[in-house]
Amino acid sequence: MRNKYKALPIADDIAWAAAENPLPGECEGDINCYIYTNRVTLAQYLSFYPNGKSAKKALAEIIEELDYIVEDLNGKKGNYVGPDDKAGRDELAKRIAEMRVILSKVTAADHAKVISQLATIGEAFR
Repeated sequence: MRNKYKALPIADDIAWAAAENPLPGECEGDINCYIYTNRVTLAQYLSFYPNGKSAKKALAEIIEELDYIVEDLNGKKGNYVGPDDKAGRDELAKRIAEMRVILSKVTAADHAKVISQLATIGEAFR
């Protein structure tokens, strides 16, 4: 739908509505799942509108979710589980790389925090 209306001002709103639409299922502590859902929702919005009307809100939502993961990793609490095989680690690295490319086009200052969070998560599962 966004593509159909991408030339109109409402396209930003359509993309944001899609980003805010929850995906079915739950991640239940699976880090790959959380990164994937952020990639295909909020980061996808940022890929279309890196400086869009809702870019700061998208960043804030990503930061909030990744904060829980980073805090868990730093405290070794074990509430979140990362990939335990090469295929899972490769998938995580791929999604993190995709998000870093998208975030490199965002000018809001908070994008640096997300990049730092992603680096922490990526380093934990090399």
